[in-house]
Amino acid sequence: MIIFDDFLPVSDLRENLTKDSFWDSIESFPIEWVDFRKEPSNPMEELCKLVWNEVVGIKQNIDGWEYWAHYFTSQGKNRMNFHRDNDLDYYVTPEVEEEMVKNGEIRAADKGFIYYAHQSLPEGGYLELKRKNDELERIEPVPNRLIVFDPSMQHRVTTVKRGVRRSLVSNLWQEMPSKYMNIIQ
Repeated sequence: MIIFDDFLPVSDLRENLTKDSFWDSIESFPIEWVDFRKEPSNPMEELCKLVWNEVVGIKQNIDGWEYWAHYFTSQGKNRMNFHRDNDLDYYVTPEVEEEMVKNGEIRAADKGFIYYAHQSLPEGGYLELKRKNDELERIEPVPNRLIVFDPSMQHRVTTVKRGVRRSLVSNLWQEMPSKYMNIIQ
């Protein structure tokens, strides 16, 4: 895992990703697939291309990435249970997911990132990653922080008790997950 604080300098991209009007339009933003050769068509795709190409340095041997947004508040959706980012297009419990991983029935994404696009620190909303020994690693959702991590690890978002937690999330895939094949073709 790598954490970058103060990731984006003051720029049009940072302003576009953090302004309220941008988030008003994407509160229920669906997950999207992007071929790695495609040029960005919106600020979220610009961020993905920047992170995957310039920060992580992935330029070949991948099909692309998926991206989406999370918007958590104490009054609305305020947490997320443990899960792995995988190629399923439906929800299963962490126990079923664990069994499917062991049996090779699902694939996990190759790499993932989270970018915090809120402007002030919420109370709660930590990213927690479960290590193999069941120990938890906890990361505070600091504004303008980028976290590059292994999305095959079980992870969750703790309850947002006050404020707003906005995150842009992306997973890199060497091979396009089957859940996108019918949509793209």
